[in-house]
Amino acid sequence: MSEKHQQQLKAMAMERVHHILYESDKEVPLEYWPVIKEFTSMFLDDLSVFENLLEAFRQDMDSLELFSQDVDIFYRSGAGIHSVSFLGKEFALERELFADYLASCTEIMRPFLPLGSVVELDPRYFQPDPSIESAVKVVITARYVAPESYHSYFPYAGVMMPVLCS
Repeated sequence: MSEKHQQQLKAMAMERVHHILYESDKEVPLEYWPVIKEFTSMFLDDLSVFENLLEAFRQDMDSLELFSQDVDIFYRSGAGIHSVSFLGKEFALERELFADYLASCTEIMRPFLPLGSVVELDPRYFQPDPSIESAVKVVITARYVAPESYHSYFPYAGVMMPVLCS
């Protein structure tokens, strides 16, 4: 990915974060806004930070310690509040807002997979047949699919690869 494209994605992610903070029905304390923006700007280039935080959130972990760019990052959750601290600064968001923040940053910065790519789905999130122990493989056939009744979209759609039985 070119540097220019990376900067465009970063600008789009920052715009989305701005939208999340200012347009939310949930109140975000004013002192958190610059901290969230600094954290986002600082770590957007290291997608693993957001992916690890999102995974910790999905797994309902109480805490997680990360290290990126010579900086310790601490995640904690409790009573529906999710907080991140780094460089002596901290921000905390309610569950729904935190999920939207992490998912937005992750989805915008994640590299695009071309149509026809074969991907393995994580069996923790998708295992249509419990008797099959291997991960399901899917061929990507479409992007940005928005079903009629949804207010969001799926970044990819695909078809399961056939399972050959012997």
